[in-house]
Amino acid sequence: MKLINEKWSLFCSKLEKIKPTSNGIEALCPAHDDKSPSLTASYTDETILVKCHAGCTFEEIVSSMGMDSSQFFPYKAPPKEFVAKYRYEDKDGKHAFDVIRYEPKDFRPQSPDGRRSMEGVTRVPYRLPQMLAAIKEGKDILVLEGEKDCENAEKIGLVATTFHGGTGKWREEYSKWFKEAKVICIPDNDSAGRKGMDLIASEIIKVAKSVRWLELPDIPEKGDLTDWLEVKDNSHTKFQELIDKSTEWNKETKEESLVVLTLNELLNKKIIPRQYLLSPWLQSQGLCMIYSTRGFGKTWVSLEIAYAVATGGQFLSWKSDNPTGVLYIDGETALGDLQNRVKQIDMRVGNKLQTPLKFLSRDAQEADFPNLSTADGQSQIESLIRDDIKLVILDNLSTLFRSGKEYESDSWLPIQNWLLSLRSMGKSVLLIHHAGKGGQQRGTSRREDVLDTVISLKRPTDYKNEEGVRIEFHFEKCRSLLGDKVKAFEARLISKINKEGIKLHEWTRKSLQDSTYESVCRLANEGLSNWEIVKELEIHKSTVSRYVQTGKAEGAIKPCNS
Repeated sequence: MKLINEKWSLFCSKLEKIKPTSNGIEALCPAHDDKSPSLTASYTDETILVKCHAGCTFEEIVSSMGMDSSQFFPYKAPPKEFVAKYRYEDKDGKHAFDVIRYEPKDFRPQSPDGRRSMEGVTRVPYRLPQMLAAIKEGKDILVLEGEKDCENAEKIGLVATTFHGGTGKWREEYSKWFKEAKVICIPDNDSAGRKGMDLIASEIIKVAKSVRWLELPDIPEKGDLTDWLEVKDNSHTKFQELIDKSTEWNKETKEESLVVLTLNELLNKKIIPRQYLLSPWLQSQGLCMIYSTRGFGKTWVSLEIAYAVATGGQFLSWKSDNPTGVLYIDGETALGDLQNRVKQIDMRVGNKLQTPLKFLSRDAQEADFPNLSTADGQSQIESLIRDDIKLVILDNLSTLFRSGKEYESDSWLPIQNWLLSLRSMGKSVLLIHHAGKGGQQRGTSRREDVLDTVISLKRPTDYKNEEGVRIEFHFEKCRSLLGDKVKAFEARLISKINKEGIKLHEWTRKSLQDSTYESVCRLANEGLSNWEIVKELEIHKSTVSRYVQTGKAEGAIKPCNS
């Protein structure tokens, strides 16, 4: 979405003698020979408000600035295009709910009365009446990934079903409808599709007469039945031949499908190198953690990272070369506070059209917020992680993973397995976590076993409350980096007033060595002795002595102080 602040900046650049006011600016009106500022202006999320107190019209002001009136209003993304409506029916053929498909690809459920809510709606498999009739007749039932595939299967004389949200939305109560059914599970051609279909097969087999497994040949990555049918010469007859070759699904069969590589196969296997979402530490398919005690600025940092990755921008010295989809999941921050922080970053960074950054906030929900410690909660999140989402930020562990005991390693294992599953799907995950009383990440240390990078945020020893966000970044674990790239550093969030009179937040960065040197010089100038500085900063006396000598030599410490 094109941000209104970009247009505000353009507008202000064309004015003279700008002065900030309590709610905007005043300036000389460009539409008349103005000697004393008579034009006032401000902006909201929706528009720029302009008034000339000498009587010039809006059109006269706009025209005199060489601008168009449309430039004063925000860009609105074109509405999603309706593609299809899929009607779900109960066992008696009564209308249960609809799923509306839009482009760009999006699926939205709708109750029979038109509400965009599934509250009180009984969920059923797609084309349930046709499926039940086919089971009675002893016909094969295809389980597919989406409604469109089911419609295309019907065109070649087959009976197929799916579930709202795809295989990732399987519900235990669906099993009862497959009693005595002959089922053929056909996953999409990707790891997520196989994983989801494998789960469904393991549930259906408990009640079905048989469950077979069929992976379609010669289809692209993430391809499905629709893609297979679009290939020339593929027909019902050819598909029936594939069905005849399908294999019985069982746990033993799945275990036999494990891939073991020889040394030669491993060494010669073509593997796509991992790219950086944020160089030099946040890689694609990376699992990372940032932690600190409360009130240190974890959310500020994680939001900045989200923006940098989503816009192909920069945070501190960390750079992102290409815009990448980000899903930010917040389980703690009040929605108003989240909005204010995002606005501050937005005003400084300047968002781009169609920035792929999405937020899932607890405060924005009417229903219960997912508990990511459970399979159901994890499935809800997976349904939101589309192909374009490459980074998921979980802020924070305590509020999002609400089952089990924090200090028990066994409680962490199901979560760890889920994170590894997201990695296998090509996603990176950044965990935001609290530190305990000792300063280490709170809870079991086993959390760090599979992580690529762990960054702790700490207060400088000479920190003062009036300084706001001033923190040290310490790399406690980093599998891919050495040397200067993992040296600790200090960052500070400061406020500045730009030429348009707008308050903006900016980050500064310096090495920890430079920061300590400046602190020693400042304290020496305040009259503290070397020994007092040692106790104040909690650093070695030799370091203080060396920095004092350097400070005197460079003139950073006044001669009368030591």
